[in-house]
Amino acid sequence: MRKIILISILIFGMIFMALPLRGASYEDIIVLKLVIGSKIMYVNKTPIEMGVAPVIIEDRTLLPIRWIAEPLGAFVGWDANERKVTVELKDIFIEMWIGKSIAFVNGKPKPIDPGNQKVAPIILPPGRTMIPVRFVAENLGCKVDWDGVTRTVTITYPKESAENNSFIVWRFKTGSQIFSDATIYNGLLYIGSQDSYLYCLDPDSGTLVWKFKAGGSIQTKPYGYNERIYFGSWDRNLYCVDGNTGKVVWKFETKGSILSSPKINDGFVAFGSDDGFLYLLKADNGELIWKFKTDGRIGFSSPLIYKNYVIVGSSDSYLYCVNKTDGSLAWKFKTGKWIQTDPVVYKERVYIGSSDSYIYCLKLENGELIWKKEVNREETFFSLHNGKIFVSSSYLECLDAETGDKIWENPEVGTYNKPAYSNGKLYCGFMMFYCVNAETGEILWNYNPENEPKEGDWAWIYSTPVIYNKKAYFGSGNTYIYCINLERANYKTFQNLLSL
Repeated sequence: MRKIILISILIFGMIFMALPLRGASYEDIIVLKLVIGSKIMYVNKTPIEMGVAPVIIEDRTLLPIRWIAEPLGAFVGWDANERKVTVELKDIFIEMWIGKSIAFVNGKPKPIDPGNQKVAPIILPPGRTMIPVRFVAENLGCKVDWDGVTRTVTITYPKESAENNSFIVWRFKTGSQIFSDATIYNGLLYIGSQDSYLYCLDPDSGTLVWKFKAGGSIQTKPYGYNERIYFGSWDRNLYCVDGNTGKVVWKFETKGSILSSPKINDGFVAFGSDDGFLYLLKADNGELIWKFKTDGRIGFSSPLIYKNYVIVGSSDSYLYCVNKTDGSLAWKFKTGKWIQTDPVVYKERVYIGSSDSYIYCLKLENGELIWKKEVNREETFFSLHNGKIFVSSSYLECLDAETGDKIWENPEVGTYNKPAYSNGKLYCGFMMFYCVNAETGEILWNYNPENEPKEGDWAWIYSTPVIYNKKAYFGSGNTYIYCINLERANYKTFQNLLSL
């Protein structure tokens, strides 16, 4: 049982009763303005005198946190025995300790400032507890802006109200283009960038939890397993890092770049490399179990582990099915060109797309062809849901998984990444981000991230979106990671956006 002494000052409460906050309702837009060195804070343009002025220590603004938390309707607590400050707002619970750079948000550890471990809560004479403002505000769902000229901090709650439209929940800038798909694991978002960093973000606020620098760009989709994150890099290494801290647990070096995303099953991790080998390792320590040599390079095709098989495509145009037990070849199937797509199993059939513009359906037990269907472009990225194959090529198509017959097509949806399926809708894109009716192919709405901030780069979307808690997360060629609120999206919303 937590020993919490709630801070409740009657005079402070009476002051805020006079403010136009309606009891700090969660539905209100609350804007707080602070100036470094000034005891005057503005709450929705109403001046309030604080007991102490905000200060800058280690290049971060610190302040007794009740002046930020209580106007938002949050509860602030202090545990004298543990020297712990707690802040609680709706379903968010933050714990911070004096002198410690690691806080806990809803029971999960987070660095207060990933770039500076010296940033921590402190006590200044004559006994005032000072807390890093940005960390608390952002984790409560606020947007924090800093004006270096006037030394002013502006905090807006909720964060969405600070955006040009409430559709964009947040966006996070990386150092380069993003080809990696995102992964949500244990309530955190992981995604790689061409800047060689793997980023770990809070999916609700977009706050950086940690980042890890590999020796080359990261285009693989991270895989979460047993509190660890697995990913490959152009530096030829497969990495296993701690999911909470980003610290390396182990790494395994191949002789080629790794574009093939790792997959894990029964404690084994499988992945391909540009050196032409399919690898199977122990997930806990990276020990090599076996490696299988193809006659080409394994690029973007990520292996499938199913029953006793590991299946992957190669640039030599073959789909390989390898026995998981000993790495021997079970069967292989030749397509007309290189294979860059991920194999999928459905009803004991294997589906694969090839750069020869065909989707293939094979028998799992022996690789025998059941049917093949020509689609409209070489790059045949696809996903399979509820007996339907959704193909991303020069435009979006839908095939029957049993027969290969075309159900619908929509030439207006230009897409490059694998469509993500959720609640009867498809989310995909290239120059636009689309939401499409999965039954009919009708465009429900679209969005152009080219209108968003960029620095001399295109906004093409190579990253397959991940859907989580009614939000979509994806990376873009303009270096940004986006979180968009799918509940607020509709056709009218996007027409308004595009007219801005």
